[in-house]
Amino acid sequence: MITRKYTNEWQAHLQTSIPERKVQFKLTEREFEVLQLTAKGHTNAETAEALFVSKRTVDFHLAQIYFKFGVKNRVSALNAAQQAGILPSARRDHS
Repeated sequence: MITRKYTNEWQAHLQTSIPERKVQFKLTEREFEVLQLTAKGHTNAETAEALFVSKRTVDFHLAQIYFKFGVKNRVSALNAAQQAGILPSARRDHS
């Protein structure tokens, strides 16, 4: 059954570790760091400062991330990373 095939593939995907999942998209360690800081809400300038690189370098890493995920902006990249299980899903506390 086709549905079962995809369900089994998804379950196998979820059982892989985050480092293995980021390899599937061929993210470098630095791109993964940029992605994590972006997910925390850092601007490109804040990310650059945290990683001791220029803002232009962060811009380049984000462009590479967008290309690898096949997206055009940071929101889409974060959504793709969450769907792939590379980043945890965003949880909103309504208290």
